[in-house]
Amino acid sequence: MRINTPAVVLLCTALTMAAGTARSEPSTDALLLRSFDVAAAELKRLADDGNQDAAYRLAGLYQRGLGVPRDSNEAREIYTRLAAAGHEAAGLALSRQSDDESWFDPAREDAALRLVWAAERGRDEVVDALLEGGVDPDARGPFGRTALIEAAEAGETRALEALLAAGANPDGRDVSGDTALIQAARRGQQGSVDVLLSHGAQPSLAGSAGNTALIVAAQKNFDAIVASLLAADADPNTTNDAGNNALGIAAVRGHDRIAQLLAANGAVAGSFEVRTRSSLGGLRLGQNQVNGRPVWFVAADRGNWSAIETLLSSGARVDQRDASGNSALMIAAERGYVRVLTILLDSGASVGLERPDGATAAVLAARANRADTLRLLLDAGADTAGLVLEATRHAATGSVELLLAREVMPNERDAVGTTPLIQAAGNNDTALVRRLLEAGADASHKDRQSRDALWYAADAGNADGVLLLARAGAGANDADQNGDTPLHRAARHGHDKVIRAIARVAGLEELGNNEGMTPLMLAAINRHYEIADLLKQAGHDLDAKNAAGNTALHISSQRGDALAVRDLLSLGARRSEVNAARLNANDLAERFGHEQVLVVLDES
Repeated sequence: MRINTPAVVLLCTALTMAAGTARSEPSTDALLLRSFDVAAAELKRLADDGNQDAAYRLAGLYQRGLGVPRDSNEAREIYTRLAAAGHEAAGLALSRQSDDESWFDPAREDAALRLVWAAERGRDEVVDALLEGGVDPDARGPFGRTALIEAAEAGETRALEALLAAGANPDGRDVSGDTALIQAARRGQQGSVDVLLSHGAQPSLAGSAGNTALIVAAQKNFDAIVASLLAADADPNTTNDAGNNALGIAAVRGHDRIAQLLAANGAVAGSFEVRTRSSLGGLRLGQNQVNGRPVWFVAADRGNWSAIETLLSSGARVDQRDASGNSALMIAAERGYVRVLTILLDSGASVGLERPDGATAAVLAARANRADTLRLLLDAGADTAGLVLEATRHAATGSVELLLAREVMPNERDAVGTTPLIQAAGNNDTALVRRLLEAGADASHKDRQSRDALWYAADAGNADGVLLLARAGAGANDADQNGDTPLHRAARHGHDKVIRAIARVAGLEELGNNEGMTPLMLAAINRHYEIADLLKQAGHDLDAKNAAGNTALHISSQRGDALAVRDLLSLGARRSEVNAARLNANDLAERFGHEQVLVVLDES
């Protein structure tokens, strides 16, 4: 999903201000550098140690889907807990985050813009409501971009399906002339490309600068997308405004696999390839720099093996580094330039060099799912430590398969105890979970927060993963250091299939977490009423109380959630229950001025 740059700037600014004198904290530095996954891990660690400001910042990441999956329920729960402890900023954030039912209203003047916004961000319930209300599926947002283009570029295939089913034009263009298919191909969104082609998107339409989806996919080295487009009869010999076709571009950039695929499907090398190779990719090798960058690294970036060979024969140092600490070998490994990598290795390039962040060429190849370059590096003696975990983190299944086939052990772990199996479970990747288990991954291992792979599978909604891991020895009712079991996480997020899977392998135990919250309470306050009813039928107490003596009805009344209050009453919640302060649901609704809740309570 694309990150909205202004939003990122505002988030980083706000979080830096909140950090005060703690600007040098690793989490703050990571946020300023937009390393949101690093920031999220550090903020989780601090929040677990009781740091309220870290928890507040973490809630912001959940709210925006930066470094962690977007989860408004998780953000609201953190804000609620902090607000109850007197954190003023969290209270303000909570009031701003409250659901606005008018968001779904197709009669609003800005309903078209809301459709575009929701499609880009995967807010499927908003997309469905607006389309059902008659909003034009070809609605346009800023820069003339349709909801379909935004969804395609962001990889939101569920929204794409809904828009196309509602009659959206699969070949609609933005103001630059690009279609949804071209934008999806440019961003490497394989799922979007497949959905658009299956709904009749024309694979050979040209967009800005005359580039087709096939040309941009070849340029970006997305071989699977190139294959999909060719299978849909994309013309392999279409040229752009500069007279270049996909084969010429792939050949010059060293994308050998794509070049072979295009040639096998009838592509003919044009003058672009011949001209560029004769002039070494436009590089004037007598110069030291191109646009301020050493020509050596420009050649590596472009995959221009001819220029690399010429520079080496002229005395270029094979292991020289750029300003970011990258060697040419690292660049070629990450980009998948097999021929460039082979030349560099034959010239004595070191496979053990590390960037300032510790990444080697093998790590970069593993992350980028470049199995071909990774194989060459392993053959040259690259260290395999940490590679399976890095590949799993980036869903690089080709890299994982290569490493496991070479009997690299899958039970390595990072500083917080994350293993490849835990990462795959959290990524909702059932196939990879199964493969890692087959390779001997330990299903019972827990990370520093006492969470095993099954816990993360339940949190991600991966019912098949839960079953696999339970059969491999993971504990379906094991609690983490916060007292949350897999059932707590599934109930909180509304994962009904996971709950049924847990029921099959371990039963549905009614346990309170460290705050006294039961799975039924979490389901109810997050509006997962079918799950609340399911747990009630399994014997869970609808009026169970947390550590403060509050029931789900108390919490929903205090929040002002009239819909939750209504459904809890319909399930049989008792409004007469009082908490530790001797307050009932009516008292709380009245104290916090929630008139709609009072009306619902009075009607019951």
